[in-house]
Amino acid sequence: MRVTRQIRIEDVVRARERYTEHKKIKTKKKDINILDTLNTEQLEAVKSGKKNNILVASAGTGKTSTIIGKVVSLLSNGRKPSEIILLTFTSKAGVEMLERLNLYFSKDTVSEIFAGTFHSY
Repeated sequence: MRVTRQIRIEDVVRARERYTEHKKIKTKKKDINILDTLNTEQLEAVKSGKKNNILVASAGTGKTSTIIGKVVSLLSNGRKPSEIILLTFTSKAGVEMLERLNLYFSKDTVSEIFAGTFHSY
């Protein structure tokens, strides 16, 4: 992931505190704040107000965690699950994203989200 502008760490810390202050999300097991698990670049991607998002990064950089954070954020802010489309290059990645979302939401909610390959959409 790359940042297109210089960011000061103090600004990031303040922004994270403001953004996460009231974003506790009720899950099946307990209250958690998924955003606390993300790094600065991941949090920037989650906070992006753009309608469509593309994440391009190398293996092991947390793309799936970032996407899950974005979906959790969207759903907790009133977005309908049926309005969310997660496109991947492999079916396995789509299944993994849905499995991770099942940790936070009911199967009924997750079943309304499309997750699959570009070719299957």
